[in-house]
Amino acid sequence: MSDRDHITIIIGNGLGMAVDDMHFRLHNAIKDAKEYCDWLEEDEERIISDFVNSYNISDGEDTKSKNLFSEPDLKKIQEIVNTFNLIQNVGRGEWLTTEGKKIPELLNKFNFLIAKQLARRSLVLNSAKGEHIVKSLIAEHKGEEFECDEVLLEKIKKFNDFMDDLCVYIKSSNRKVNVATLNYDTILYDAFLDKEISFGKYNETFLADGFTTKGFSSKNLERRQFGFGYYMHLHGSPLFYNDGETVKKYKRNELLNSVFCPDQHGMHIVLTHSDYKVQNIRKSNLLMTYWKKFAESIKESKTLVLFGYSGLDTHLNELISKYISDDTSVYVVEYE
Repeated sequence: MSDRDHITIIIGNGLGMAVDDMHFRLHNAIKDAKEYCDWLEEDEERIISDFVNSYNISDGEDTKSKNLFSEPDLKKIQEIVNTFNLIQNVGRGEWLTTEGKKIPELLNKFNFLIAKQLARRSLVLNSAKGEHIVKSLIAEHKGEEFECDEVLLEKIKKFNDFMDDLCVYIKSSNRKVNVATLNYDTILYDAFLDKEISFGKYNETFLADGFTTKGFSSKNLERRQFGFGYYMHLHGSPLFYNDGETVKKYKRNELLNSVFCPDQHGMHIVLTHSDYKVQNIRKSNLLMTYWKKFAESIKESKTLVLFGYSGLDTHLNELISKYISDDTSVYVVEYE
């Protein structure tokens, strides 16, 4: 096997959208997070609402809020946060109101809660039976009759079949497989865990994400004699949190029960406009390591598969163009 006889798979939001295109849209994740889990305090919600011309986050039927937190809105929010940080950094914090000083931390909380909701949805969708149970419980709680969504359950079944095939390929292939996801949700990660693509046991794992029970270290991604592929959350995940100087990773049940803490959460989630993703990636040593390993993955791969990727992340496109070889085979699987 040659040094470049590997394959790198890039997973975009099309994977989740193919299963449930309603719940993997950002606006619907906001609505679901507000209804079914911990959310912003009333004053915090008002501050964020003011960011987008007083759109009402809680009113999903409002004409203005239907497109809440689209790409232009995310850009506006990031520019405001950058301005606030600049004022603080030049030692003019007194120019900011008490509310203004809360903005960067508040946006971290907002990002964490949205990503956490997407992760919650991912966990449910990885089991058709679990989806059925959750919907029936919600209906029972509301005093409504439960009618099974056969179309959705069939999509979940197809997703599980797809993951079965992918995991068999990763385990049995003579080619090293690297997997990079651009998503904030954990739909891929959850499925890998359920199908025994283990993370952390580097002498027996098929994919490594750099974490052990002690936390993250780039040294954990040094292959040495081990033949694992890389698993990289390029835009971060709510699974990652700071414990002092160490970045650690929640177990799935721990994430769902977690409560936002400004010193721990939101630093490793790149939920922003595409123009500012690189800026936020550079704030996280964890994500910078993943992007370094991603570049290595492109260089060592003879095959590149882009699955459900929109093609709109300029920083990703530029990196692929920089490191891809002329003889690399590229396959694009689109979401329709």
